[in-house]
Amino acid sequence: MSLPPLQFLELGRFRVAYRAQLDREGPVHLLVHGLGSSHLVWLPVLRALQDRNFVAVDLPGYGESSKPRYRYTLAFYESRLRRVLDALGVRDAVWVAHSMGAQIAVHAELASPSRVRALALFAPAGFERFDARQAAVLRSLTTFGKVRASTPRQIEQALDLGFHRRPPEAQVLLDKRMGFRGPELDGYAHAFSRSVRAMLEAPVLYRLGELRGPVVVRLGAEDALVPSQLFSPRRPAELVVSIQQRLPHADVSLVPEAGHLLPFERPDAVIDALDGLPSHAACCNAQSRVAVHKTS
Repeated sequence: MSLPPLQFLELGRFRVAYRAQLDREGPVHLLVHGLGSSHLVWLPVLRALQDRNFVAVDLPGYGESSKPRYRYTLAFYESRLRRVLDALGVRDAVWVAHSMGAQIAVHAELASPSRVRALALFAPAGFERFDARQAAVLRSLTTFGKVRASTPRQIEQALDLGFHRRPPEAQVLLDKRMGFRGPELDGYAHAFSRSVRAMLEAPVLYRLGELRGPVVVRLGAEDALVPSQLFSPRRPAELVVSIQQRLPHADVSLVPEAGHLLPFERPDAVIDALDGLPSHAACCNAQSRVAVHKTS
């Protein structure tokens, strides 16, 4: 089946791209991508969500959304996502989030728990500790200049690092990244660099115990990016234990034969995780889409 068309919302100085399907029974699923990505990382999942409500957004600075120079923070992204839901008349949603998007989603529940029915987090960022030296190394590797100057070979190698086995369909992700030119490339590189700093400035590891709603977490068993391999040879299984200790009520597990780009590589695992959410989060409920107010 074909996907809903790409649409745009004007939110202040930002033009935000999204795809939405809001005419089904049940809760709305808000899909949030990660660092350097776009809603395209959810394409295989969207095709499996034909019987559910969803909104898949390109964060400002990424995908088809506008890319102005801005001091991007996780709080900014969280507030813009809530404004997207407001504009679409969605009161609350199941936040389905990948990597940096998962870090944003945790902040969303902490800031506005009434707007978050449940969290479904895939290969989440922000769940690790980085000391000052390690943070400085990460910032130095992701400066505006280095991101902008990335060669096609480097871009392809970075994409390969995100997969256990890169499927042929992932060419769409590579084509999108390779297609940035001129001011759009400048804006993307700025957003990427600023997003890394925002993630380092607002980790969520020590606040996981504050989450009260349903949470499901999935990590790729072959993830080469989370946890970071730059500073220690930790495995995803170790991160699972760390998360379970801080979120004993959550459903946390590994997905075999999956890398960091788990939503693209194993969409079946995403759907299974959503199906496993507690009934009070995933059940049909007309109140989940009560209009709140419109924004322009």
